[in-house]
Amino acid sequence: MNKILKARIGKRFGVFVLLFACFLMMGRSSAYGAQAPKTSVYLPVDQTFTAENTQEKEPEEEISYSLKALGTDTPMPEGAGENGYIFTLRGSQDVQVGPIEYTHGGVYEYTLSPEISEKEYYTYDTSVYHVKVYVKNTQDGDLTALVVMENGHGEKVDSASFEHNFTGPEPVIETEPETQPQTQPQTEESQSEPQPQKAQIPKTGDVMNLPLWTGILAVSAGVIIFAAVRKKKTQDENTK
Repeated sequence: MNKILKARIGKRFGVFVLLFACFLMMGRSSAYGAQAPKTSVYLPVDQTFTAENTQEKEPEEEISYSLKALGTDTPMPEGAGENGYIFTLRGSQDVQVGPIEYTHGGVYEYTLSPEISEKEYYTYDTSVYHVKVYVKNTQDGDLTALVVMENGHGEKVDSASFEHNFTGPEPVIETEPETQPQTQPQTEESQSEPQPQKAQIPKTGDVMNLPLWTGILAVSAGVIIFAAVRKKKTQDENTK
C-alpha cells in the first residue's frame, strides 16, 4: 500500500510541477507581449501634372521625393538611408508611403519634399510638408497612432499634394504666301500681232498757253477775211 500511495503522490507532484512550468511560460509570454506592442502608419502623397501648349494630355515626368526624420530615434520606412526615404512618382499618381512601424509612444516628426532638377518648360511645386505622428499607449497595453500633416502655410491637410505644370513653346503660325495675279500665256498670234501704240507728242520745252494763241489766230484770220471781202465789195461798186 505504501508503494502504491507513494507512486500516486509522485505522479500528482509531477503533474503539478508541469502545470506550474506552463503557467510561468505563459506569464512570461504575456509580459513580453505587453512590453513590445506595435503600430504602423502610412503617409498619403499625390502628384498632379498639368500641360499647356502641347498635344499630350499630361507629361510622363518622374519626380523624386524625400521623407526625412527630424529625430535620431524616429522610425522610417524600410529601405531608408542617410538621406532619408526616397521614392518617385510618374505623371499624375498617388501613393501611400509606408508602413512606418512604432514600438514606443511619443511624437515623431518628419519633412516631406520633392527633389527637383529644373528643366525647360516645367514649373515645379516645391512645397515642404511637416508631418507629426502621435503614438500613445492604450488601456489594454496596445499602441495607437495619429498622423497630422501640415503644408508650408501651417494648414492641416489630408494628403501631401504636389501640382506640377508643363507649358510647351508657343506654336509657330505659318502664313500663306501672297498669290500673284495669273497672266494668260501669249499665243503665237498675239505675239505676232502688233500692239497699237499711243501717239506721243514731242516735248519742245515750250510752256506757252496754246489755247490762247489758237484763239488769237482764229480772230486774226476772221478779221483778215472780213477786210478782204469788204474791200472786194467796195471795188465792185466803184466799177459800176
